[in-house]
Amino acid sequence: MRCSFAKISQPSSDGTTVEIDKDNWIRQTFFSHFPGLTEISVKPVGLSSDGAFSLTLIIEETAPTLRQVVRSQQEVNELISGEWLSYTFDPVDLSKGRSYAFTLKGAQSEELTIYSNENDLYPEGESSIGGDLVFQIGFKGKCLSTTQALLERITLHKPGFLNSIWIYIGIIGGFVLSLTIVLSNYFRRSK
Repeated sequence: MRCSFAKISQPSSDGTTVEIDKDNWIRQTFFSHFPGLTEISVKPVGLSSDGAFSLTLIIEETAPTLRQVVRSQQEVNELISGEWLSYTFDPVDLSKGRSYAFTLKGAQSEELTIYSNENDLYPEGESSIGGDLVFQIGFKGKCLSTTQALLERITLHKPGFLNSIWIYIGIIGGFVLSLTIVLSNYFRRSK
């Protein structure tokens, strides 16, 4: 069973845009804190024509080794400016703790314009033109490893006992136990 639980995003644009066509490609690096990498989204401004646009997404693992993990082509027939343009693919289960880069390439002479930012707002990567693209990364990991990764991320850089996942497991356990007691009392009274 898989759990969809997190999206990492760099949603801020300063109005800067970048064009993608058959001669121009764009690349953005990022770090994956979670297992089950399954989605990359960018925010388009628009197409240079009303026709369909073919866009290829390539995701490469850049560390510890360089290898291609996803290659997907998508026909873009309709765009709504400011809405996310998403690529969904089979989950990359061992994505946690690895560095990646995604590349977007066009297949035609028409241009697809997407939002970017001249400033480096996303601290764990940057685009090939400097700064960052406006993007989201989605994860759908196996439930147990996904929950463990989420708890590890919550405890990161916390002082004292808050740096342990066990305190959060205890809080969640206490909540579930309290909810069980309240619901059992409710159903006993309603009989």
